[in-house]
Amino acid sequence: EEACIQLVANNINPSVIKYSLASKCIDTSNAIANTLMVGRNRIVPEFTFMDPRGAGYWDGKDLATTEAAIFALDAAEAGVDGTGGRPPANDDGTANETLWDQVIRLRQLMSVLETQYSGDEILLVFPDGTSPALLSCLIAGVDLG
Repeated sequence: EEACIQLVANNINPSVIKYSLASKCIDTSNAIANTLMVGRNRIVPEFTFMDPRGAGYWDGKDLATTEAAIFALDAAEAGVDGTGGRPPANDDGTANETLWDQVIRLRQLMSVLETQYSGDEILLVFPDGTSPALLSCLIAGVDLG
């Protein structure tokens, strides 16, 4: 609710809310829509492009240790375009993605949004993860290395 007040104060009134299917994103999107009076037909789920980066073997482990490991891996191996530094694989099928894999998904998201909602103000509701920060870096032209 506090964030909605900030949006209104800054004259930001989204006409579309695009959210990840993570449960907290659904709840957040509904709360935003109710507060900002966005119609139900303008609250749109996103099925894959907003997913957090797959951490492979590290997925589901203690964030305090895995976050530092992923950041160190990226710093040491990702390179300027983010194609290196894949986390260790897991035997349960959990994706182990590089930054570049996540970049591709975010580019696909932006392409879909530009095509479907040209002229609209879109509010993106991401789950926990690095996607919002990575998207900001891509928009600003920050090297991923």
